[in-house]
Amino acid sequence: MFGVLIGFDGPKSRAAGRILLAVGFLFIGIEQIKGGFSSFGETLDMTRVPLGGFAGQLLFVLVGTLLTVVLQSSHATLMLTLTALAGGQLELGQGLAIAIGANLGSSISTAFVGALGGNRGGQRLALAHVLFNGVTALVALALLNPLTALVQWLATPLGLADNRLIQLALFHTLFNALGVLLFWPWQARLVRLLERWLPERREPRVLITELEPAAAEAPRTHARYLDDSLLESADAAASAVLRELQHLGRLSLEVICHALYLPVEQLTSDRPDEALLHARPDLHHLDAETLYQRHVKGVYGDLLSFMGRMEAPRDEEHQQFWIACQLAALQLVDAVKDAKHLQKNLGHYLRDGDSPVREAYVELRRHLLAMLREVRELGRLEVPDEAWQARLQLLDERAADFDAQFRARLFAAARRRELDGLQTGSLMNDLGYVSRIVQSLRNVLQLGDGQSRELRRLATGDEPLIQLS
Repeated sequence: MFGVLIGFDGPKSRAAGRILLAVGFLFIGIEQIKGGFSSFGETLDMTRVPLGGFAGQLLFVLVGTLLTVVLQSSHATLMLTLTALAGGQLELGQGLAIAIGANLGSSISTAFVGALGGNRGGQRLALAHVLFNGVTALVALALLNPLTALVQWLATPLGLADNRLIQLALFHTLFNALGVLLFWPWQARLVRLLERWLPERREPRVLITELEPAAAEAPRTHARYLDDSLLESADAAASAVLRELQHLGRLSLEVICHALYLPVEQLTSDRPDEALLHARPDLHHLDAETLYQRHVKGVYGDLLSFMGRMEAPRDEEHQQFWIACQLAALQLVDAVKDAKHLQKNLGHYLRDGDSPVREAYVELRRHLLAMLREVRELGRLEVPDEAWQARLQLLDERAADFDAQFRARLFAAARRRELDGLQTGSLMNDLGYVSRIVQSLRNVLQLGDGQSRELRRLATGDEPLIQLS
């Protein structure tokens, strides 16, 4: 009743009302379970099971495990066990064995969920849970008789010798405390073992590995880190989207590099290779349009679809975060689309003999590569916000200065008749594409400002925004 009443006074009261309602329904469910067991009466009397000794204990451990796997809740299994104990349908020893099985069953459920997840941290946590519950259950089963005697010895002075429900609760507490005592001294070593057994997946240095033009029927690249199960948690979904944005960023930079007819390694080398900048494109180059269709479009579509299925956040901070994610993805795709247009004239004139127009395109290529390297470095930079903003401002000034100087040289060459009108127009258009590519990528960096630099780095851990190493 109170859950319903307080649910009419704003979002926070509505959330508190839902919690009260859930607790109320939980107690109603337990009451119904108790009523259901009591109505079975003599027909469900586990005390008549003929097995005794260790075989009987194993049987009831298995019962507890199966119940927990089916119900997906060790608490529900314990509630059923308490109800059966209260109705005299279970003996105390059988209930204790079921409690051990409930812990084992929760481990199986956790292991299954952890195996499905793509996050290594979550998988390590799931494995740690399995190890903790599994080892604790084995120790408790081996010491079941001594632990039962200890529970009864502790309950007798408190006048609870006949209260089997309290004894079951006490046993459950004791054997979990025993597990904590067993694992506490080994925490650091367990962490190292888990990191060795489940190491972080290393990203390849280069994502696009085609050596020849991609075939039309080649499979399309899709999102790596998005899964519908993550939509149930806003934090998990945000973490996955950030990782996928990093994936999209890497793919976008690689496509832009291929649009420049340059190997991706030029982004990470100590200095640009002048011989490569002046080299003529290979006849079997990778086409940026094909690479966009195969590697970028599918990931971008998966990102938009995933964010579209996310329940709309109510607070302004989260709304800004998701809008920034969408804009970052859009800016990356816009940069790739501009690179596709740039590649056409760039390839045509770079294949020509030495001429002023070819030198102009070499200069464009050199400038864009330098900007890509600077953007990548800015994504990796860990400095105070003021210094980072100053570095971003410097990038903007360099880009603006190049645009002005290149345009001035372009018209000076046209006046000297070194460039005809067609060549001048092509260079002006392609200068615009280069400027938009740089602007789109710096916008991706800028979107992270005010978001604790999450989007600026486009990563959940130590991985920076657009890193290919």
